[in-house]
Amino acid sequence: MSSPTDATSGAATVQLVLADAGAVVLAVAVEAVAGAVAWPARLDRLPRRGGAVCGVLDYFGQAIALLDLALWVDLGTPSATPRSYQRALVLHQGGRMVAIGVDQVRGLQRVAHTAIEQLSHDDDPQQIFHSTVRCAGVAGLACLLDVDRLMALAQTWSDGAETGARHDGAAGASASVAAPAAAPRTYGVVAGNGCRIAFPINDLAEVLPVPPLLPFHSPLSEGLCQWRGRHVPVTSIAKCFPALWADGSAPAPLLAILQRDGLLLGMLIDQVPDIVQLPAADTTADSIQADADGALIHLPSMAALHARFPETVLSREGATGAPVTTTATNVGSHLVYEAASTASTPLDGIEAVLDLPPLPPGATEMAWRGAPLALRDLRAAPGPAGTVIVLRDAQPAQGYIVDAVRTLVRERSASVSHIAVAGRGAIELLTTGTGAGRATYVVGDLAKLAKLAAPAAP
Repeated sequence: MSSPTDATSGAATVQLVLADAGAVVLAVAVEAVAGAVAWPARLDRLPRRGGAVCGVLDYFGQAIALLDLALWVDLGTPSATPRSYQRALVLHQGGRMVAIGVDQVRGLQRVAHTAIEQLSHDDDPQQIFHSTVRCAGVAGLACLLDVDRLMALAQTWSDGAETGARHDGAAGASASVAAPAAAPRTYGVVAGNGCRIAFPINDLAEVLPVPPLLPFHSPLSEGLCQWRGRHVPVTSIAKCFPALWADGSAPAPLLAILQRDGLLLGMLIDQVPDIVQLPAADTTADSIQADADGALIHLPSMAALHARFPETVLSREGATGAPVTTTATNVGSHLVYEAASTASTPLDGIEAVLDLPPLPPGATEMAWRGAPLALRDLRAAPGPAGTVIVLRDAQPAQGYIVDAVRTLVRERSASVSHIAVAGRGAIELLTTGTGAGRATYVVGDLAKLAKLAAPAAP
């Protein structure tokens, strides 16, 4: 498997799940983690003469061997008898599954391969730790768990091939007609003030202590932070999901970095209590599912969530420097449109706004005022419904297809801010409204876009 790279350094990276077991911070490659669930209230035993198997975990209807690593290695706590843990971290590798006891799951962190240092070189098959990892927010070093050696040493595992089918069957037992089983996905569960929200594990880039936040005016924003050299708009569960939030909670200590299509969004959270496998959710709408303990987990649509934050364009690779907010106001009115993202364009550059007429698939022009109008589609998903924004004084006549026109920002009704972007000058932002009605829009000047797309003069 190829490793992703850090955009700022170009170094190969690996994403790790961090968990506490005794006095040791464990690091496990995220690809080897199937889930994290509550330690069973009643431990079913699997009597054995020796080894680290301390019981059996019922994981979505499948029996999985539960290991207490303290019976094998020194975790800084007495290991004469099995300890009582808080969580069970479920691991999978090569179709095999096993669970280990941990005190808490700290979250996710992506580190460079250079942060991993192998100390033990004797290739002893009895050893399950041979490397350390330097991780942000960890006092000291984390120990990298070798899951392959763990499986081989335990010689006790479950075949994980049927886990998804068992899980889907349990989740859909009330359905009158059985639908084709959807392959389960691994989700990271973030929590804040009693609310639990799950994001696909591949979209959860990292969880780290909250860094300093720069002010940023937007109704859903808590500010702007720097992460790996990129600007990341930061929101919170309270602002994104107010119906799930209770007042009076303490400030969140952690920041979850969510990634989608190269853009980043930060969310303030309290903890990452679980990593679970759930049937793949509808990506176009929010949904609610229950975990193995019957507790509700909210699964927001990642596409819909990111669409609420057009300012995530600031997080694209190459953005540098802090935002410079000025007291100036917009000198002209702007039309706010929605396409692949939400943006605004100066009204004085627009000749007309039209409903998209019926056109053959892939059409690149339409008739307008008795002449051809060249079309460029800005939508993420082209379809028969849409809006055409016709530019003023464009030669040849040019129109842009967008999903919809949302609102009009009148002249001198919005403040203006800028952020430097390497190779692109500055991105302009408009902030309008007050209180809950405050909104920030990225300026996507369609007239300038048309000039950039025009062929060079001979």
